[in-house]
Amino acid sequence: VSTQSTGISAQSPTVMLLIFLVSILSVTTKSDGLKRKHTALQFGSSVRDYIQFQHDMTPFRDSLTVCTWIKRIVTSFSQPVVFNYYCYDSHEILIGSNGRYNRVAGDFALENTQNRFTTLPRQWFHYCLTWASDSRTIQLYLNGELARTGRTRSGRSHLYTSGTLMFGRLDNSESPAFVFGGQLYQFNIFPEVLSSRSIKQMADGGLCYDLDGELYKEGTLRWEAILEKPRSGSVTEVAGCDPKTEL
Repeated sequence: VSTQSTGISAQSPTVMLLIFLVSILSVTTKSDGLKRKHTALQFGSSVRDYIQFQHDMTPFRDSLTVCTWIKRIVTSFSQPVVFNYYCYDSHEILIGSNGRYNRVAGDFALENTQNRFTTLPRQWFHYCLTWASDSRTIQLYLNGELARTGRTRSGRSHLYTSGTLMFGRLDNSESPAFVFGGQLYQFNIFPEVLSSRSIKQMADGGLCYDLDGELYKEGTLRWEAILEKPRSGSVTEVAGCDPKTEL
């Protein structure tokens, strides 16, 4: 319908007001999406503080990269677990915040690497764990640098794909020893082994690094999706990135 047939000029105050409102809505929506993307999650010091959900892990059956920013706040827990994916009583992916756990496909190749974690409490550090079934290779990166390489020793060549993801503690354990008291930000699981260059770019880019683009291939479990999952206890949203100050 033309503006001429309706009697409304394209330069009329009504049309100009509509254009202005639409532009404001567009900017607001983009701003809200960016703000959401820059949200971190803080886990308290209780076994009740966790996120748990099921997810189809088929895209990660043969290779994967887990990358995230971690900030340890409570340091009294002896074996804090940031994330674990478990299936058939096997810890398919297990990540700790003090170096004790770095497990993929139920294997122990990179267990007990506390000496590799030289980060201080209340400071963000970037963590990546890669795994490829064909070479059975696991690599651990801290702040963009390769910290350790190992090979899985189990005979299994793939990841089980129908399990449960848990953030903040060890599966269904009620032991406070496994509680992660800290903050988590930009936790993503990529369905491939990322290059060392891509991992270093993420780490060097800081908390406000924009991951949008070629890294987000089909099947990626993105941070934004995790933020939408139900939470238990006092898991709260906090600022992860302030583009103006780069926390």
